[in-house]
Amino acid sequence: MQFGPATIAEEIDTWKDIYGIEERYRGKLLSGDGQAWLIEILDEWRWHDESAGAEGRTPEAYLRNVSRHAQKSPFANVNFLKKSFLDACQQIGVFDISPNNPQECP
Repeated sequence: MQFGPATIAEEIDTWKDIYGIEERYRGKLLSGDGQAWLIEILDEWRWHDESAGAEGRTPEAYLRNVSRHAQKSPFANVNFLKKSFLDACQQIGVFDISPNNPQECP
């Protein structure tokens, strides 16, 4: 996990040590929250595909919405953490294969 700019790395490390930030975030993501966020975005994508776009959202549209919420209210529903988690999932390719086409898996 990366926190803040490199120019204040020492201060950030102190806060991480004092408050156990990494352990708390890791616990939050590995609990039901991280899984629920993934299921939610995959369900939205599945509904979008199954309804030919009439319902649900693509991962890109969903992530745009999460980004707006995180920008407006970062601490409500831990939006800042949800956004970072889902952005990381996108970066590693979690949303590259449609949930309706599992045969695309390598």
